[in-house]
Amino acid sequence: MKLWRTFEQTLAEAEASESWGWSLLGGLLEDHAKRGHWRELLELRNRLRQDCPTHWHGMAADHIGLRVAHSAPAVWVACLALDDDGRYRLWEVAASTHTWAELAPHLPDGRTRLLVAYERALRGEDLSDAGLDTSVYGLPFALQPWEPEYGLTVYLPSEVPGEYPQQPTPSSKLVTLPSSVETIEDASAREAVLTLVEGYCEQRFAAVRGSALAAIAGLGRLEAMIIERTGTETLGLMADAAAGGPANGAGPGSVMGRVRAWRAVAALAGQLHRWPLASEEVGATLERLDWLEFDLDEDDFLQLNVAVHDERRGRSYALAAWDTD
Repeated sequence: MKLWRTFEQTLAEAEASESWGWSLLGGLLEDHAKRGHWRELLELRNRLRQDCPTHWHGMAADHIGLRVAHSAPAVWVACLALDDDGRYRLWEVAASTHTWAELAPHLPDGRTRLLVAYERALRGEDLSDAGLDTSVYGLPFALQPWEPEYGLTVYLPSEVPGEYPQQPTPSSKLVTLPSSVETIEDASAREAVLTLVEGYCEQRFAAVRGSALAAIAGLGRLEAMIIERTGTETLGLMADAAAGGPANGAGPGSVMGRVRAWRAVAALAGQLHRWPLASEEVGATLERLDWLEFDLDEDDFLQLNVAVHDERRGRSYALAAWDTD
């Protein structure tokens, strides 16, 4: 295999270079990608994944997978095991740059096909009539009018960007919190909410009878800087936090962030036992509940501090979670 021999020769040069090692290897792989040598690159990737004696081999295999998923025609993308993605969510990369019509004929039935379809829906395609199974994750294959603009990752052909689009933060106000609260147990709400911040180094949850401010007090605070949020805004905050994951590891991605956020809304309304809920009911629930964001700290790399009050049931919940790099 000619490309393998060329790779080994370039690898020897890379190992001898302290500062330009990856530039040499990456340049070789990029040159073949730009020429559309997808078959040769996939054959090289398969060999590299079978035998990775050095970190250079592993980096090259990951790079090829990312490049093929991003830029190759769908027929070559289908040659990747999109659900066996190494460092990256290759199904998400592929769905970010290919339409459903391009990918669908090459995807077998199963989890990856559904994830790709949901990712395409997040990026604006309406796949409601595509004959896909909504029972697995319980969400529609189209964005609803009341949903936020989720923070979707924008992939580049040769590297993974590290940022989601940042939303402007409205003004906040300092409030004194209730001095005494009545805490309650709500295992389903706790579990659903904590999945939003799985892996974060700090996670605190409170469920109380009373107001959202009482729930924040239940976290052990005496006062808080609060921001009034709409249900749609809070859904976006929760989904983006869940999608990104902790600082020391890759999160599950935007599709699962959306799923976890919808489930959290159902749990906070005491309706998780009826999951999946109709999308109209989730939207109505977001509108019915009262939402707050609180105590944002610009020094924290990742954070999700939200509280919600359910007037109908007379109870409230608060979550404070943060992580640092």
